[in-house]
Amino acid sequence: MLRHKGGDWFYIYTMKCASTSLMKHLKTVGGKRFDSEPEGRVANIHFAVIRNPYARAVSLWRYETGGPFSKKNCEKYSRDYYDFDTFCEYGLHGEYDTKDPRMIWNQADWLSQFTVDKYVHLEDLNKELSRIVGPISRVPRENQTSGKPWKELLTLRSIDAINLWAEKDFVLGGYEKL
Repeated sequence: MLRHKGGDWFYIYTMKCASTSLMKHLKTVGGKRFDSEPEGRVANIHFAVIRNPYARAVSLWRYETGGPFSKKNCEKYSRDYYDFDTFCEYGLHGEYDTKDPRMIWNQADWLSQFTVDKYVHLEDLNKELSRIVGPISRVPRENQTSGKPWKELLTLRSIDAINLWAEKDFVLGGYEKL
């Protein structure tokens, strides 16, 4: 979390929603890091970035399967490898260990514990963010994963699992279900 030195804004991170990029960029425009939300109102506007739930699920899966749950590590330690459909059915619903359990919280539940005035959509990040922090150049993206576009990974099985997991996120962000 970052607070603007002048008290204009307070950024609340949401995992797998460009938080690394934003933390780095917002420090260049006067942001100071906090490890937890301070008591009471600390800025004129408290904001968080949210993301299309399908794209976020793909990002979570790529993050998880790039580390301890990679196909190579699973074979090495005789663990189950989670393909995308299996990850959506079981991983998103907390049925296996993740690198960080907060990662699999849906965005609405995660953000409900904070005071949030404005939700910025990752898909319109630069435009929406400039309305809060002032004119900005394009936010450089860190940690972008490569691979098939998220839409190409979706199957009926994964769509059903994501729709259940992220029910509140579709409402929060105004995203359409497939």
